Amino acid sequence: MRDKDLLKALLKDGWTEVRVHGSHHIIQKTIKLKPFPYTVKMFRLVC
Repeated sequence: MRDKDLLKALLKDGWTEVRVHGSHHIIQKTIKLKPFPYTVKMFRLVC
């Protein structure tokens, strides 16, 4: 499961996205806040 799919499943389950700060999507279901690090795949460095 990719990060994007997990975020979509959580939002479908009733979680709401409170804010986005950089690659961290802050989601909330009731009172508790949980950070969800949504990382973007960067270029691979070839040595």
